[in-house]
Amino acid sequence: MPNIQELAGTLRGLGGTVAWVLPGRTEITAVTEEFLGADIAKMFSESGGTGPLRDRIWREFDVQDEDLIVEKTAASAFFPGRCDLPDLLAVASTPS
Repeated sequence: MPNIQELAGTLRGLGGTVAWVLPGRTEITAVTEEFLGADIAKMFSESGGTGPLRDRIWREFDVQDEDLIVEKTAASAFFPGRCDLPDLLAVASTPS
């Protein structure tokens, strides 16, 4: 945790954008259930929790109002159509 806090603070200090990425709830597919087994597939489908995104971030992280908070429903937040992060980063990096 201290390393993550330091990285986030340093990035903000250099003018960068901090993005907190949380797993989203997903539907269990037949393929996922066959590959992982029913119990593990259920655990992964619910691993992101429920409620507002900001409330789901570990309480000891220093989340700032300017930080991005997104939910992903694929292994990568950059998988097309499965997370808003790429579009939000594009907007955040556009000069005003």
